[in-house]
Amino acid sequence: MTCAGYAKIYGAYWAGRLAHTFIRPLYRLNRPYIVLALMFLLNMGLSICVPNPLSLALLMMVTMYPVLLRLGVSPVGAAAVIATGHLMDVGPGAVSTLLIAKTLNMPVPNYFVGYQLRLYFLVAIVTAIAHFFWQKYRDRVEEPKVIDACEVFQRRHNRA
Repeated sequence: MTCAGYAKIYGAYWAGRLAHTFIRPLYRLNRPYIVLALMFLLNMGLSICVPNPLSLALLMMVTMYPVLLRLGVSPVGAAAVIATGHLMDVGPGAVSTLLIAKTLNMPVPNYFVGYQLRLYFLVAIVTAIAHFFWQKYRDRVEEPKVIDACEVFQRRHNRA
């Protein structure tokens, strides 16, 4: 609940400022799908530290989503990167890690570092490359529109 409250307050007050701060150097890069793949890798890295998928998705929606939209990535592509960021349930505090380590009579750090991290990095890199090509292909087929997240937010609240 704390993460949801933070996401609500952050989204209302600071998301636009953050997007404007990050967008300038990323526009100069002129590679929205490379940024998309890097954001996915960041999301996967954070999923080790934030074991709750909902909390991580909320935080990424208020930080990454507006930036990706302003770079020209479709809303579906940006949401796909955020939704798949918690692709694997790994981490030293994950329930699956604790149960498997207990079943194997192995210390949790040894199991996590020795077995899970190797696979985790491989899956993260392969999935980031797949996101790069797939989202680029889908956006070319569906012709994405550059959307200003603040305009969408204002239009939605003006109707009510």
